[in-house]
Parts: sequence; structure tokens; C-alpha cells
Amino acid sequence: ETGTYPGAPYGEFTVYDDDTGSLILKGGEFPKGFSAFGVTANEVLADGYYFCDADGQKITVAEDATSIEGYVKVKEYVAASVTDKDGNIIGKYKTFEEAATATKANPNSTLKLLDNADGCYVRVNSPFTLDLNGYTLDMGDKNFDIGVVLEGYDCHLTVTDTSETETGKIISESYSGVFFVGYEGSPGKLTVLNGTVEYNNEYGCAVKLENNGVLEIKGGTFINGESPEIIINNWVDNFEGSVDISGGTFPDGFDINVYSSDYTSTENCLTDLLADGYAFYDENGKKLTLAENATSVENYVQVKEHYVASVTDEDGKLIGNYNNFEEAFDDAQDTANSTLTLLDNVTVEKMQVATYGKFIFDLNGKTLFCETTTTLRLQSAADVTIRDSGEGGTIQSNGETSSAIFNYGTLTIEGGFFKGDGGISNTGKLIFKNGEVEAGNYNAIRNDGTAYIENGKFESENDCGIKNVSGTVYIYDGDFSGRIGIQNYSTTYIEGGKITGKGREAICLSEGMVEVTGGSFTGTDTETGTYTGTP
Repeated sequence: ETGTYPGAPYGEFTVYDDDTGSLILKGGEFPKGFSAFGVTANEVLADGYYFCDADGQKITVAEDATSIEGYVKVKEYVAASVTDKDGNIIGKYKTFEEAATATKANPNSTLKLLDNADGCYVRVNSPFTLDLNGYTLDMGDKNFDIGVVLEGYDCHLTVTDTSETETGKIISESYSGVFFVGYEGSPGKLTVLNGTVEYNNEYGCAVKLENNGVLEIKGGTFINGESPEIIINNWVDNFEGSVDISGGTFPDGFDINVYSSDYTSTENCLTDLLADGYAFYDENGKKLTLAENATSVENYVQVKEHYVASVTDEDGKLIGNYNNFEEAFDDAQDTANSTLTLLDNVTVEKMQVATYGKFIFDLNGKTLFCETTTTLRLQSAADVTIRDSGEGGTIQSNGETSSAIFNYGTLTIEGGFFKGDGGISNTGKLIFKNGEVEAGNYNAIRNDGTAYIENGKFESENDCGIKNVSGTVYIYDGDFSGRIGIQNYSTTYIEGGKITGKGREAICLSEGMVEVTGGSFTGTDTETGTYTGTP
């Protein structure tokens, strides 16, 4: 039952098969191997015991083998243990079936695999946790015999793997699948935290849902080949359960089938299954954009939390990733000299108002969009620099008569696209270094403050490239075009740039003063008003 036998070359323990004695192994270590003459190695093992290596892994010994080389240990086979909700041991069991039966009398218990085990048909009617613990539960290939059925009104099964390696698996080759949730109208619930669910059959699925069945996938790996991960049966009554996916890896892709009462497959949108704030990503971590009616994703896919923005401090240290843009926007205001970076396109329902704080807003090639009103507004105490470290970063408003940005504070623009019925309305201080502004019925730039235009492109379809109403504009370079290129009511200094009036003047001096020391001008009448310099 115990002891160490360090013999050589295989081991000093030798068994001769005769009528005068016998050997039964229930333990012991054999550092240099084990040999038995006259009987096979398997014949001397007691029932329920096996040979393992130094790492505790089972050694598969040929039926007629009389010796085993290398380190050998004899261990008792224990499939699983069951502990109660407080962690107290209820028992250890030689079969998974015995352990599963023990959970039924102990709600909220934990069944922990202690070795690879053969599974069985299990009807879960009491909540418990299945801890794969790095081992494999093989449910076999019994046709039309599903692995685990959840039934009853408090049957919540949680699947996890607490091993460091997270190599635990549930394997099934049954026609039906691995899990059946919502059996016969019961509101069963399955939660998968981690571990691997491997289904090796072209029919069936990993998880079948009916009636009030609830499925939560928070992690784990689902290997399914050509069969779907999830089937929702809708042939008894309307499916009133739910699927909520906030994690998991699907190396073979992801597929869902929904069957109606006439056994025909109906469409179901994959994105409806995702928990709020989550998305599908490829193996390189790139977010996948799915069609609205997509029912499958081919090839490798993973589900991760979908962050739309990040905030870093002035030293580049991450403050947080956010799946809510407004929370990120607020934290950027609260952290001086921080950087707010868009990680995905964002649609906001209302105007985003920066009331205070100094920070950088990096569009990162993404779009901040508002359908009904001005997208971004800076109050007088706000100091914001907008840049685009990617390509095509945009701030856009589709609101009728609305500008993309309304500035009362200090706004520096280093890049990006800005689109709206109006472009940018400035009542504070605007420093425009580069970027493009496109306006519809109103001005690309309306100025009632102080604006410094170093470069960029400014175009209005039906109004002015720049309309300076009651402030001061300094133009050093850039491309300005509109029905009127530049219309001035106050003070404008032009040192360079290309100014084009597509319907009327390049410069229209309605009031005030324009000083021109450079630039090129094209319009039907380039001499409307009195200038210092020659346009």
C-alpha cells in the first residue's frame, strides 16, 4: 500500500507466478521502473488503482506488458470529489455518476474532477458547480443520449476550470450534444466560466435551448467543427429563455440555429446574443463588423468586452478602458493633460459637453456621431486638443442646422474630419493646424471669437468657407471654398491660402476690415468691399 522500491535496472520488485503467493498493488513508488515476471503489470493492480508517472499522469500499459520503464507510482482512481456550499468535503467518488448523484442532495455544492473520467447521462435538478480542474470528462458517443440535461426550477449548472493550466475539457460525440437547457419547460440555467467544450459530431450542438432555458457564456473554449454551438428549439412554445455571451473563444467559428415548429431553421441575429458592451473579435484582436442578420461567423472568433474609448494620463499610464463613451469623456475632463482615445465608432444620443479641464481627444481613425444635435461643445473653462492618430477620424452631426462642434473655450485642432449642416462655430479661441471641415447649408467656420487658421480644408456647400461675424480671424494657409469663400463683418488678416467663391465672391467685405498680404483668390467678383492689400 506504500513504500519506495528503488531497484535497478527496472526495479528490485520481482513477482514469480506460482501457487504459493500473490501480489496486490494499492500504492508504492518505483523510481527506476517496475517489472513482474510470470504475470503482467496490470494483473497485480488492485481494482480501482492505476500506474502513473512522476507528474501524476496515468500510464497506459499494454495488456501483455510485464514491465514499465522510468518512474512509476501506483494511485487509487478517484474520479471526483463533492464539497458543500461552505467547502466542506462530502465525499470522494470512483465514478463521475456517483459524484453527480451526490450533488442532487446537496444544493450549491461543487463537483471537482480529480482525474479524467467517463461521463454519463446526467439530469441536473439541483444547482451545483462542475469544476473540470484540468481533467477531461468524456461523455461518450451514445446516440440520442444528451450529456447533461438541466431540469427543475432551481437547476443552475456552472461549468468552470480552476486548474492553473485551464486544460479541463468536456467531450461528447453524441448525436444530440452536450447540454440541454430548458428541458420540458423547466427554466434551467447553464453558465460556462471557462474550460473547453468539445463536440465531435456533425449533428447536434454544444448547447440546446428550449422554452425558458437560460445560457450564459462568460468564458471557455467551444470546439465544434461543422456543427453549431447553439440550437434554440422553438417547436413547443415560443422560446422565452435567453442567451447572454460575454466571453469565450470559438476556434471553428460561431453558429446558431433556431428551429420553428415545422422543424425548419429560422434566422437569428448573432449580435442579439451578446451581452451589453461586448463584441466579436478575430484572433488578432480586431473587432468584427457583422451584418445585421448574421447567424454565423466563420473561422476563429472570440468574444471580448467592447471598449469604445480609453483614457491615459499625461505620462501615458492607462486610467481605464470604457464601454461607455460618456464615462470616458467625464474622466478625461477630471484628469489634467490626459488623452481620451476613441477605440471604436461611437454614436451619442445627446451633445457631449466639456465644461472644464485640459485634455487631448484622439479620434484614432474612428467617428463620434450625433444624429440630432451638435456633437461636441466646449464651455469657457475647457481646453481641448483634437488630433487623429489614425486615418479618417471624424466628428459628425446630422442635426438640422447643427454644427459638428460649438466652441466657447480653447480648441486646438491638429487633424480630423468635421462634418455637419454647419462645421465649427467658434466663440472662444480656435487654433486650427490641420484637418478638414465640411458643411452643408451653413458655414464651415463661423467665428465670433479669435481664430488662428494655420492650414486645412474648409468647404461649405451653400454658405461660406469662413464667416467672421464678430471676432478676429488670422489666416496663414489653407483651402477655403463655399458659395462665398470668406465673408467678413469684423476683422480678418489673410497671409496665404486658396480662397474660392463657387457662386459669388472669394472675399465679401460686408463690414469691418480685411488685410490681405498673400493668398490666391477665385470668384465671380473678387473686389466686393474695400481691402488693405489686393485680393
